[in-house]
Amino acid sequence: MHLEGSLSPQLLFTLAARNHIELPSTDEDAAFASPEALLDRYTRFTSLDDFLHYYFIGMSVLIHAQDFEDLAFEYFLRAKADGVVHAEVFFDPQAHTGRAVSYGTILRGFTSACQKADERLGISTKLILCFLRHLPVQQSTEMLNEAKQDLTSGVLSGIGLDSSEKGNPPGRWRDVFAEAKASGIQRTAHAGEEGPVEYIREALRDLDVERIDHGLRLAEDDELMREVAARKLLITLCPLSNVRLKCVKGVEEVPIRRFLDAGVHFSINSDDPAYFGGYILDNYCAVQTAFELSISDWETIGTFTMRLLVPWLLMGAASAATSPQQQVLQPPKQASDARTKPLQSIQESLKTLTGEARALWDEVALMFPEDMAKASLLSLPKKHNRRPESHWDHIIRGADVQNLWVENENGEREREVDGNLVSYNMRSKKVDPSSLGVDPGVKQYSGYLDDEENDKHLFYWFFESRNDPENDPVVLWLNGGPGCSSLTGLFMELGPSSVDENGNLVYNPYSWNSNASVIFLDQPVNTGYSYSGSSVSNTIAASKDVYALLTLFFKQFPEYTQQNFHIAGESYAGHYIPVFTAEILNHKKNNINLKSVLIGNGLTDGLTQYGYYRPMGCGDGGWPGVLSESECRAMDNALPQCQSLIDSCYSTESRWYCLPAAIYCNNALIGPYQRAGQNPYDIRTKCGDASSLCYKQLNWITKYLNKPEVMKALGAEVDSYDSCNFDVNRSFLFAGDWMQPFHRLVPAIMERIPVLVYAGDADYICNWLGNQAWTEALPWPGQKAYNKAETEDLKLGGDGKKIGEVKTSGNLTFMRLHAAGHMVPFDQPAAGLDFFNRWIYGEWM
Repeated sequence: MHLEGSLSPQLLFTLAARNHIELPSTDEDAAFASPEALLDRYTRFTSLDDFLHYYFIGMSVLIHAQDFEDLAFEYFLRAKADGVVHAEVFFDPQAHTGRAVSYGTILRGFTSACQKADERLGISTKLILCFLRHLPVQQSTEMLNEAKQDLTSGVLSGIGLDSSEKGNPPGRWRDVFAEAKASGIQRTAHAGEEGPVEYIREALRDLDVERIDHGLRLAEDDELMREVAARKLLITLCPLSNVRLKCVKGVEEVPIRRFLDAGVHFSINSDDPAYFGGYILDNYCAVQTAFELSISDWETIGTFTMRLLVPWLLMGAASAATSPQQQVLQPPKQASDARTKPLQSIQESLKTLTGEARALWDEVALMFPEDMAKASLLSLPKKHNRRPESHWDHIIRGADVQNLWVENENGEREREVDGNLVSYNMRSKKVDPSSLGVDPGVKQYSGYLDDEENDKHLFYWFFESRNDPENDPVVLWLNGGPGCSSLTGLFMELGPSSVDENGNLVYNPYSWNSNASVIFLDQPVNTGYSYSGSSVSNTIAASKDVYALLTLFFKQFPEYTQQNFHIAGESYAGHYIPVFTAEILNHKKNNINLKSVLIGNGLTDGLTQYGYYRPMGCGDGGWPGVLSESECRAMDNALPQCQSLIDSCYSTESRWYCLPAAIYCNNALIGPYQRAGQNPYDIRTKCGDASSLCYKQLNWITKYLNKPEVMKALGAEVDSYDSCNFDVNRSFLFAGDWMQPFHRLVPAIMERIPVLVYAGDADYICNWLGNQAWTEALPWPGQKAYNKAETEDLKLGGDGKKIGEVKTSGNLTFMRLHAAGHMVPFDQPAAGLDFFNRWIYGEWM
């Protein structure tokens, strides 16, 4: 059912008057003489395009969030009268954004109506975003990018494809739907209504949809009908709509009986009820009149609907109920949005899970009750005080950048850069190196990327190259966690200075800005100096922010645009970097000269990597074992169950499978090591202070970055700095992000740019064995050649002492760095700078 299709003539005229919208005159179209005349015209549609003509005129009266709220709530009131308790509804944002109505306005109106429906009418709802197939595919790509954060966080439950079917085969949207699938977004498409049955086959083959809307032409192809029945793929039928649009002469021609006899799973729906005179109960009654179905027939239809329609969006429903959303968190007494606020107990959502998923959840919960009981934790907003605009040297506004147009080689006007940047601004201020003493003489900037619509503010600190900033590459550095500040990487590993126990700065001759300019970014929000009134709990939601930051940074500072750009990071950046890189490469027109990525001791492919905790801890990783024989046996015994759980996570990409996998595997394969008191980041040492992640240096850094004079010099706006925010860490874990198969993005990345995976060989948590293994297990065209490639000695400067081994083939390189833990530049600074410089200047590429 399309929300815009529930715009009654009476409401249309009311909104037109309220918003001073001029409807067609009676000379142009007599149907607009009155609401009654318009309703009468709706009974005489000649085709889908005839209907769409009036449909789009109707949408012109929708301007403000209140209009969208009134539209949707009017439908919910009507649905309530028909006995509806749950509604999964489409909306068409492109029909409004093309009229300069912002996506945020549309979403605010519809989500507000959904909230009211829940609270006042007891109707639960799900919103499905549709792409308009009569518009250019590129606009669908832009719409997906704009809405991706809401689609991956549960605010929206999936995507669809609608509008004029004839002449617009679904295969044209192949890339859009592939990107959505890679992001874990549910997918459906209108096919086989006015278009041929081949459109259904194409939607299944090219778009990999999980549902077909309308689809009555399926009955014309027995072979395809058998395939759809065997796959138990749901077809949503809208009988009265089919009659009004002349797809069939009467409801009796809708293939209800053929589908029942063939075992095709279908549901009965209402499409655009205000235009077709048929709300949901009207459709049910019309079907019963035409086919005289038995109670058993209706039970079958009901079973189809509940078994397949609800699971199609169940994971999105559960995610929306329990994952932190991209909106301002209010104090508990004021929070009333039942759709998006976190549940006090996860059990409410568990009631709706399939038997298999619920059994899996319960099994792991019995094993680790304390961990699973925490599964509704969120990262809380950080206290902050925003500085006035006068504090900053530069403020670049995303809306201004988005409005920059150029002429392409065909003489057509197009945007200079892709992406939805309207809600983003970037503030920057030149840091006086002498005021802090961090790399005196090197040009520095600090500031914030602001997502004003979602109240998110990411802090960054930029250092020019000590060598030749006009020509040296630019690098983005990301620490992991998730939830650990990249300023810890700055002051503990690879930045210009470190902090000693007395709070003094110590010059680092091995800083990675020796021959490159480096951006240190605190992300996701609520990490380090970054802050928000909302929270981010998954990697995909964070990628949009990073793309916006880089786009605005290079626009503000064009002197760095022509240099080669690289993304580097460690630990959970094994998740971040594939997703962030894919986001950048997805934008064909961008100002980011991305040349390679570097993943250090990363968590990237859990299914492969978790198989190497036992070997690493039990003496097979090049260092003496630290676990007992019985502990090693227990880990061997636990591995098959762990890998089975991760495999289920990979198959579904659902939080309800991925979270139990993370809880079980972490307890079974990391827990014994931690209980032994070992440093998880360095197998050679004990963990002295677990509260500081086993490194006292983190306490020194935290104390330094909380100094008022430091915070003032950098323009920090938070009340306090933490090296790692463990609430962020837990929210990513409990959102199911930990085990997501983001390594699947790497082959497509390697089609464009080289990838380096490096690992210090004394790390346990993201050990070199697992990292080497996932690079060898990765399916890509060059896999055989890579696996056959010889491993060579890695020597300092190319001909000095041995510092590790390297294997390279095509666009994939793996390095093992000797005698380094999780943080290679910390343990082996000279070796770290050496391989880094050689990589960014083209060796092994």
